[in-house]
Amino acid sequence: MFWIAGVAAALLVAILALLIAWRARDAEPPVRSPRIAPVLPDYDVGRWLLPEGDDAAPAGGDGGGEATRRVEALTPERARALLREVPLRVFALMPPDPATLPAAEGVQAGIAASVAATLARLDADARHVPRRPQLLPQLTRAINDPRSTAQSIAGILGQDPALAANLLRVANSVAYRRRPEPMENLERAVALLGNDGLRQIVMAALLQPVIDDDGSVLGRCAVALWEHTLLAAAAAAGYAADSGEDPHAAQLLALLHGLGSVVVVQVLRDAYARRVAVAPDGGVVAGLLDAWAAPVALRISSGWAISERTRQALAAFQPFDAGADEPLLVALRHGRLAAALQLHAAGEPAPAAEPQAGA
Repeated sequence: MFWIAGVAAALLVAILALLIAWRARDAEPPVRSPRIAPVLPDYDVGRWLLPEGDDAAPAGGDGGGEATRRVEALTPERARALLREVPLRVFALMPPDPATLPAAEGVQAGIAASVAATLARLDADARHVPRRPQLLPQLTRAINDPRSTAQSIAGILGQDPALAANLLRVANSVAYRRRPEPMENLERAVALLGNDGLRQIVMAALLQPVIDDDGSVLGRCAVALWEHTLLAAAAAAGYAADSGEDPHAAQLLALLHGLGSVVVVQVLRDAYARRVAVAPDGGVVAGLLDAWAAPVALRISSGWAISERTRQALAAFQPFDAGADEPLLVALRHGRLAAALQLHAAGEPAPAAEPQAGA
């Protein structure tokens, strides 16, 4: 009889051990970031989707002055909601994946902490980080040289087929297209855009991230963020020019910030891919974007020879700071809000990403 009792006790211990292991599998221990200890924001996706209002007209609908007036009329709460809406609209418009389930708050917080730790040590060679734009100095010199011709600039661009394809894609995007007919070759694009327009589009093409839009909610979120980035960069450049500031520095700052946002979402998508039964959480996305978009942009551009002023602006960036007085940060805030207004007025999710050249 004693041996029966011993076997029963051993079985009970084994069952308890299995239960503990099973629960541990569904609760990743939070990995504390060496820089930011992430928290799980209490966000309801629907709360951030705004009804149509007086400020819902396209941001650039009747000129930069009107866009500026609409941005300046926004209350802090509505400005915050508009910026939240850019990534979170995708969550509201896409049906949930039936293969996933909402996870406990502790699981989502663990995923957020793990991603934050990954972002804190993000390497310049990480697969989501775009290559260093090697042709940038040569292109900048050529664009600024009055002796350069459309053919010579197109020749430089032609050295990099992926860059050339990206440039044509950006030139025909909503943010930069100025003619009804598409630009289909480099020389025509260079001739039509002029040096100033070309410099803006070259910068956007150089920083174009490789986005794998697999149709998932986070894949679509990355596409939406880059669409917002292109619009924000164009608006920030226009605002800076109207304010007597450097439009190209403002555009670069907006592009870098948007690039950081896309990288954050793509790293987060990898984390959820390892937990296939866990549905992505909008609050986790919003919290990580707030905390990490600018630091990631600063990290991945560390070897790109950007100006110290741009570096300092990224370091000082706060997502909802309406009181920033650094002109580049003011232009960035204006650009992001003007772009968010334009996307809100459109009321549609971002279009599917086109295949990236060289991807």
